Amino acid sequence: MKFLLGFDSKNNEKDLEKILLRGMENIQSKTQKPKKKVTPVTLQILENIKKGLDSGICSSCSKKSIWALSLAAFWGLLRLGEILPPHAESFDKTTTLLWGDVEINDDNVVFHLKSPKTKTIISREVVLYKLSGDFFCPVTSIKKLKKALQKRGLWGEDLPVFMRASGKSLTKSSFLKGLNTALNPSKENKIKLQGKSFRSGIPSILDKNVESTGKKVIQILGRWKGPSYRCYIRNPVPENRWIYEKISDLLLKDFLRRHDIEDSEPDSG
Repeated sequence: MKFLLGFDSKNNEKDLEKILLRGMENIQSKTQKPKKKVTPVTLQILENIKKGLDSGICSSCSKKSIWALSLAAFWGLLRLGEILPPHAESFDKTTTLLWGDVEINDDNVVFHLKSPKTKTIISREVVLYKLSGDFFCPVTSIKKLKKALQKRGLWGEDLPVFMRASGKSLTKSSFLKGLNTALNPSKENKIKLQGKSFRSGIPSILDKNVESTGKKVIQILGRWKGPSYRCYIRNPVPENRWIYEKISDLLLKDFLRRHDIEDSEPDSG
């Protein structure tokens, strides 16, 4: 290779390595498929998911599991691979979120992640606080899920948190399939959610849909730059609980305000 490229013994071999590696990178970039556009989850999408689940597409226990995971993933900006097993009938206790890894308190729920993507102390805990209303509250939904699983004999500290009525675990693929079925009952595929839809939900709402003054105030108070606030709402330590509450209240008020505007608009017909 050195001879063909015109290198002699005096040339640095590091130059040859750089040429070869750069060539490999170019080949790889040409063969990679373009990334699919991610649809961020919003409160309106969550409401539509709940309506679809309530229409009877799955059993009550499975519905509670899908709904609880939807709210936890949205407010906690979860990566589905950090908590769900890859297979429905088996799981790895060293990576899957089990009930023994969940701390349930009166006003919050704490997920202790065993295998987070980023290996830092702050990434190992996801704290979800109780919201002012029950509908979008992750704490309320987790508690309801626990009772439903206990009633069916599917709860145990050594069992996965998000189980279906069949006794199988929710996986990333089955969870997303359930969501998209609930969103598109007529199979028109108007919305297609991916795992990253939950990670991008809150940042996208604050960046695009919330009044700029409110967003700026929160960023200044929290000393945030752009979407870096996702780290703070995902891991709100006790002294920073106000950040979680400030963001959740802002999003909920904005959602209700939009609903009021839509309801007050005259019927075009």
